Amino acid sequence: MAKRVGPRAGRLRAVRCAAVAGAAIVGLAACGGSSGETESTESARDSKGAQDKGSSAQGPDAADTSAPRSSASSATRATQTSVVFTPATPQKAGVLETTADLMRHRAELLGLKNAHVAVFGGGITATAPGKAEEKLTALGEQARLEFRPVRGESAATADRCPAATAPATEPLTACSTKSGSVPANRYELGPAAVRGGDVSSARARYDEQGGSGWLVDIAFTNRGAQRFTDLTTELSRQQPPTNEVAIVLDGQVLSAPSVSSTIPNGKVQISGTFTRASARELAALLSAGALPVDMKVSSVTDIDDAATGRDASTGD
Repeated sequence: MAKRVGPRAGRLRAVRCAAVAGAAIVGLAACGGSSGETESTESARDSKGAQDKGSSAQGPDAADTSAPRSSASSATRATQTSVVFTPATPQKAGVLETTADLMRHRAELLGLKNAHVAVFGGGITATAPGKAEEKLTALGEQARLEFRPVRGESAATADRCPAATAPATEPLTACSTKSGSVPANRYELGPAAVRGGDVSSARARYDEQGGSGWLVDIAFTNRGAQRFTDLTTELSRQQPPTNEVAIVLDGQVLSAPSVSSTIPNGKVQISGTFTRASARELAALLSAGALPVDMKVSSVTDIDDAATGRDASTGD
């Protein structure tokens, strides 16, 4: 059994970095008919009573490039992975149960078969067969999505990009991350005009016709569509950079495409250097909705037959 204790960056960091490269108008293109391979996820709020805060995510088969992890022995094979999450601040049992419900739905959307999520000892434990650390840690990402108008833009430096947190109703200073030839930028942003709760569905799709690779299509609720129409109408009248809308995920700017005209149909795309896995993950997290509390990974445990002396087939 190999156990690692301490905070660990979730797979969503790779999702964020993948999306940063999409800072172009195509990153905010109105979605028409789909083409190529699609993987859709439906609204979590329509199917889960505990999720009433809002509504409904490589060449196609490219491999993930996450770093290898250490284990008790290279000759052993993990039969189960367990991740323990703890809230950033103590929470009541009801809040943790609601959070666990959302995490269970995320597990379904991410294809984590036989995953088990349970509230335990003031935190939440998630387990799944096999080496499932990346998907399990993704269950605890907050995934708070916001569309904010850009008020100012400048080059980013380490000392000018503190951790970005602010209520949706207040202005925010946030940064993007450098991706390839795309430099990191620092953005002064207005209050969120559209939020994750305004998303009705999200799906990962491989764009064969446009050649954009994997992307995430987002459809807004009726309320969200009207808010987005109002936002893009206002921004289309502005001069750069105040004609840009920042797509912000958990305080980090994924991209800030410019807006040249009103987008009235409530459907947009987030594009970039997505892999199939990262596009699916972002779509799943947006579909399930943001977690009500900030969860941190406190430990990750790999359990294998050699370390435990158990027969995995019998569970003894």
